[in-house]
Amino acid sequence: MNSPIKIVTIIQARTGSSRLPNKIFLPLVDKSLLYRMYERVAASKLAGTIVIATTTDKSDDKVEDFCKEFKLNCFRGHPIDLLDRHFQTAKLFQADAVVKIPSDCPLIDANVIDKVLQFYLDNSDIYDYVSNLHPATYPDGNDVEIISLEALKNAWEN
Repeated sequence: MNSPIKIVTIIQARTGSSRLPNKIFLPLVDKSLLYRMYERVAASKLAGTIVIATTTDKSDDKVEDFCKEFKLNCFRGHPIDLLDRHFQTAKLFQADAVVKIPSDCPLIDANVIDKVLQFYLDNSDIYDYVSNLHPATYPDGNDVEIISLEALKNAWEN
């Protein structure tokens, strides 16, 4: 299904979790958690271009290597400024709208992603931002947010 709006879905991934370092590379049915996460997001009909966004920290070289191995889009950006990382990824991949999905949702449902994105697409003339998080409308682990590039740029600039 093609959308007139270019959607870029960003999976935020880094190795530096304070509670469980390298959790994105723990095995889940013979593949890494990050790989399984990517598979789930890629099953979405509306996700558009999927990018793994990580940091420029040396510890995240492993994320870039993973993306190269599986021929996945990768962006490396600011280590702590997630807004900047999202905005720079959006610019590089020429997004009209950006979907934010954290990498610790390996069981995310592609149908939930599509439901949120379809609502945004149907109402993009009304809303700059749509989410199923505020308030939480699905069980934890199905977190989806989409924001227009214009609104993301405004947040980044201000």
